[in-house]
Parts: sequence; C-alpha cells; structure tokens
Amino acid sequence: MLEEPAAQKLLSLIVKIMKKLKTVLPVVALALLITVGTVYASQAVSEKTKPNCDPEQRAEMQQKMEATRQAIEDNDYQAWAELVEGQPVAEIISQDNFAKFVEMHQLRKQAQTIAEELGLNKMGHMGRGFNGEFGGPPLSQN
Repeated sequence: MLEEPAAQKLLSLIVKIMKKLKTVLPVVALALLITVGTVYASQAVSEKTKPNCDPEQRAEMQQKMEATRQAIEDNDYQAWAELVEGQPVAEIISQDNFAKFVEMHQLRKQAQTIAEELGLNKMGHMGRGFNGEFGGPPLSQN
C-alpha cells in the first residue's frame, strides 16, 4: 500500500493530467475532426474527378469523349446533343447558340497551339482549364 505522501503525489499528478486533458482533449478532437473531414472531402473529389471504373468502361468514356470532340469539330449539333443528353451543358447550349460554342472550342485550340509554341504547356497543362465541363473533352491529353 502507498504511503500518504506518495498517495497525495499520485492524486496530485492525476489531477494535473485531468486538467491538461480538459484543455488538450478538445484540441485533439478538433484536429481529428479536421483530419477526417479533409480525408472525406479529398476522397469525394477524387471519386468525382477520377471515377473508379474498369478498363472497358474507361475505353467507353474515351470513345464518347472523342465522339463529342468530333461532333463539335464537325459542327454537328444533333450528334453532340445526343452525346451530352442529361448533362448540365445540354441545358445551356442549344441549336441556336451551338455555332458560338463551336467557335469557343476553335479558339481554345488556337490558344493551346500558341501556348505550346511559347512553351507554356510545360507549366501545368495549359488548355485543360475547361476540362470538358462544357460538353467537350480537354484539348490536350498531355
């Protein structure tokens, strides 16, 4: 059995630890919450930008992207509209403004060519800014 001074020291040590835990525990809990939130958010972004699919599905996606690009280059609204049906871009781009949309893609291609001539394509994938969000695939696959 512990002597009285040793027991008091032990009790005093336990009280000090408990006081520190009152201060440290919320900080640790907040850090844990931030870490879990960050991991969850990055996983959600990763799943959205890099879908988990097998090689066959990936090939189908690539074919659809190429068909979409070709429809834009051919100024073929009907083909493009069928390929992007159900996507938000289909609600924005209509047959009436499709020519302007095609012009935008042509200008992006020109800008990409100029960026490559200037050597800017080595500075972080110039030309990928829209990344297909307007119904067309990225201009450059580098």
